[in-house]
Amino acid sequence: MPVEFTAHALRRMWQRDVLVEDVEKALRNPIDRAPGRLGTVWIRGYGGMGQELRVCVRATNEDFVITAAWVNR
Repeated sequence: MPVEFTAHALRRMWQRDVLVEDVEKALRNPIDRAPGRLGTVWIRGYGGMGQELRVCVRATNEDFVITAAWVNR
């Protein structure tokens, strides 16, 4: 299933220099999961260049991205 992005996610990714490929890589190879707010889950994985990325997705559809941010940036 292809990854979908909210307009908010795309805007924040642009602001944070996160590529679509970074998000896809982190979602394919998760290293940690934590419950978020209101039916969301935070998935932590490695994006490009081996940097840790946190991706917030719907709990019922982990291919629907709400936002993403680099860890420790």
